[in-house]
Amino acid sequence: MKVIVAVVLTLLIVNAHSDHSAHSLTDEQLQIIEGHTTYCSEKSGIEIADAKKIRFSVIEDADEKNQCFTKCFFEQTGFMDEEGNLKKEVMLEKLAKHKDEAITEKITKIIDECTLLEGDTICNKSFKIHNCYWSKVHPHPQ
Repeated sequence: MKVIVAVVLTLLIVNAHSDHSAHSLTDEQLQIIEGHTTYCSEKSGIEIADAKKIRFSVIEDADEKNQCFTKCFFEQTGFMDEEGNLKKEVMLEKLAKHKDEAITEKITKIIDECTLLEGDTICNKSFKIHNCYWSKVHPHPQ
């Protein structure tokens, strides 16, 4: 599980700093991400194409199934447990460690701000946090 979390977090860090992050990932890392996407799309009942759109972008009007995809993805990465408890320390430990101190500080501030959000449901909460994070990491349209 630690390897999977590390791979997903690596993807998030790379994606946060490059619009071409998929080219920086190994085939193994991409397979793990695809596995999470497939698993969570099946679990939440959404189309795989929709799941791929949600993963690394801001989605405005998502229904409950799409929001629950985000919850599942958070669970698979270790950012949230099944009861909806956010594991901020995991996010900070994995996402905020970077060789560039300015990037570390920026990501830490984003995590601190976004993890304060609440939602009507666990799925809604994770979706709001997801959108907050991606809107700050990639403030331009995806």
